[in-house]
Amino acid sequence: MQWSAQKLALYSLLVALLVVGRLSFQFLPNVQPNTALLIIMAIVLGIRAGALFALMSMFLTNLVLGMGSYFFMQLFMYTLICIMSGLLGKVRGRWPKTVFILAAIFSVISGYLYGFGFAVQNWVVTNMFWAYWVAGWSFDTVHALSNIFFFLILYKPITHLLERYSPLMANHKRT
Repeated sequence: MQWSAQKLALYSLLVALLVVGRLSFQFLPNVQPNTALLIIMAIVLGIRAGALFALMSMFLTNLVLGMGSYFFMQLFMYTLICIMSGLLGKVRGRWPKTVFILAAIFSVISGYLYGFGFAVQNWVVTNMFWAYWVAGWSFDTVHALSNIFFFLILYKPITHLLERYSPLMANHKRT
């Protein structure tokens, strides 16, 4: 895979946007634009790009916020979210409004899906799935509401920018 200067610059800026977005809202539990941004990026740029952005942004922000065993579950859940979003992106050209509505609904669902992944991780460690999952519903709800809020605000401008600049990148292939 060959990286052009434009692609490297665009990807670096997108990772920086994710890092700044997550760190800017760190004082509010589970409120951050990252999930919505990753959904949008995976829809427009594809699964591989979304997963790469998830890996880089989680690694860099966890260096500041603290790295723990949850890092691998973060990567797994965000990669799963990027896969599902990337699949929506594959039909976006034919049904753009339908994909927008489905992606908005998925942004809400992904807040609960993300929390479910951590309940599974806790179940493996402590054998207390239900207690952990039910206790986390309030945080998952805040995450889901922040996802839809940021998705509705950022979808159009971020999609426009990605569509405008991604064709400039040499060898850009949507996967």
